[in-house]
Amino acid sequence: RSGVGDATGLSDAILRMKDGAIKTTLKDAMDETEMVLYDIVETLLRQTAVDPADIDVVITSCSCFAPTPSMAAMLVNRFKMRRDVLTYSMAGMGCSSSLVCIDLAKHLLQALPNKRVLVVNHENITNNWYVGNDRSMLVVNCLFRLGGAAALMSNRAADAKAAKYELTHTVRTHLGCEDDAFGCMGNGEDKDGVMGVFLRKNVVAVAGRALKANITRLAPMVLPWSELVKCARDKSYAPDFKAAFNHFLLHTGGRGVIDELEAALNLSPALAQPSKDTLERFGNTSAASTWYILANLEHAGSVKKGDKIWQLGFGGGFKCNSAVWRARRNVHQAHDCWQPYE
Repeated sequence: RSGVGDATGLSDAILRMKDGAIKTTLKDAMDETEMVLYDIVETLLRQTAVDPADIDVVITSCSCFAPTPSMAAMLVNRFKMRRDVLTYSMAGMGCSSSLVCIDLAKHLLQALPNKRVLVVNHENITNNWYVGNDRSMLVVNCLFRLGGAAALMSNRAADAKAAKYELTHTVRTHLGCEDDAFGCMGNGEDKDGVMGVFLRKNVVAVAGRALKANITRLAPMVLPWSELVKCARDKSYAPDFKAAFNHFLLHTGGRGVIDELEAALNLSPALAQPSKDTLERFGNTSAASTWYILANLEHAGSVKKGDKIWQLGFGGGFKCNSAVWRARRNVHQAHDCWQPYE
């Protein structure tokens, strides 16, 4: 009932478990991370015709796997970047860490002129596969799958013509001060000492509170005056975000999560379908999930010049984060991940 299809990606180490293996190693986890990171960054650099030496900042995120040297350092070494490149590796930030990375990149680009920032989002499935019997921890095996995404952000004037999108807003909300929100998800041991990631039953309710807090701050930035006036006249009025956005990138936390967001935001089935299609095809790829949805829209040629896109993610802590993008041109780009199955 998770909404995940039967063709999603799992690492070689997990697939070998069918042969009786019950434990994965650090090397197994590193093999997965190297496979994902190196491939997506190599593809990005090739498609953008950017030399690794022209990358000024590298920001990586992976919530539950933090090797040393860091993933950012792995990329610096693999692609032989400059000695003065700035690196940041985010850990423990959950599925919305892509939005955290975007927000960090925004602030760096506001402070540092003429720079390019490489943002890379990944979650290691090998390291987090649960082999115990606790239902609150087994649910993660039903949702999370292998994947990753990379994006290039810039404030260089010379890059403006090539840029597909302009970042207009980021809004971050953190409910860590509330004990039930702080403890609704995380990693730990079950009663038998087996490590895994747990999701408490209150996670949906907490996500609803976090979403409300986030959109309360976001609404004045994006809604047209007609909607703001309705909100001012009637405090119970639920604003129509379809008046502000053309596309919605809803984190693929599960079928129930997408359904709840579709209802809460009063979206049409067509607006939520790209997120559902992404969940079915790829599962929950954590921080990379919303990039897969955007790739879905680009692959279909659905993004037109001037379109506004709401990227929305949730993460442990508990966080709800938003990024708003405006398309600078029509975007119709083929993505290998959305090619028909062979």
